[in-house]
Amino acid sequence: MFDRDSHARFLEAIDLARGNGINFAISNPCFELWGIFHYEAHDAPIHRHECQRRFQELNPDYERRANKIFDNVDVIERCYFDAVGRARDSLTRRAEEDDPKGNPSSSVHLLTEYIRSA
Repeated sequence: MFDRDSHARFLEAIDLARGNGINFAISNPCFELWGIFHYEAHDAPIHRHECQRRFQELNPDYERRANKIFDNVDVIERCYFDAVGRARDSLTRRAEEDDPKGNPSSSVHLLTEYIRSA
């Protein structure tokens, strides 16, 4: 799992992972988008700092700088399938725009669904 952020070698990292048979999940612009999807849909391009701020507004216990993780079990359990649907929608819309990993999008649900099926 990795973020798009502002990594200069983002596409190279994707190619390298694929070339070595490594499955991965991506959030663009950042992981916090997956958290936002638990609360609401978001379909406009967003800078990672704004995405982080919005997630913290929605989930006040989350503090990125304190290395907190998204661990609001009630929200995760109650809103997980909404988040999956929103993440799928984000990938569909980016594909329609011919930018399959564009901003905003997340494939974290592919990882969580894989873990849930194991």
